[in-house]
Amino acid sequence: MRFADGTVDYATIMVLHDNSLNGIYPGATYKQGAQIGQEGTAGNATGNHNHFEIAKGKFTHKYDLNKFGIYHLPRSISADQACFVDGTTILNANGMKWKKLADVQVGGASNGTVLNEIPNDFIKESATFYCNVDKINIRLAPSLKGQLTGDWYENGMTVKYDGYVKREGYVWISWISAKTGNRHWMAVGELNKNGYNTKPYGIFK
Repeated sequence: MRFADGTVDYATIMVLHDNSLNGIYPGATYKQGAQIGQEGTAGNATGNHNHFEIAKGKFTHKYDLNKFGIYHLPRSISADQACFVDGTTILNANGMKWKKLADVQVGGASNGTVLNEIPNDFIKESATFYCNVDKINIRLAPSLKGQLTGDWYENGMTVKYDGYVKREGYVWISWISAKTGNRHWMAVGELNKNGYNTKPYGIFK
């Protein structure tokens, strides 16, 4: 699934108060734009409505308990970071930054594994990275779960990049591959608890 924060991952969704979950079952697939679920009055509901929660990643277990005593899905994220709102009228944004599909640029790939969009946390920087470690894999998304391209950089190799993000404890630089036209990502250093790249895998100029 493509999330509104610019990432591509599996999604785990929980819905409440739907009176019928017919057609929703493990392994079911849906085309983009298909409706899944509906409003209802099932459970402890005061009137017809729907609650849903969405999390990144495959299902692992039902709930975690946060410090406020609230149960939530593992890796739960804010709805405005997950959902696009095309065809929807927002009456009260409630401080959230809702996006439509056109707000996040999409590249030519359509297989759901390539992150050609520029994420919200992308920091533009035009520079060159000089690798000085044995090997760094190139991925199609800034995540250790991102699909491998099958290529990598080795000690002594260089690449020009146009920006970076900080995720999963790493700095990920990014550039458009001249060979494929896809946006590539590569972890080039490890972050400390304050978010600084204290263990770079090369030199930046």
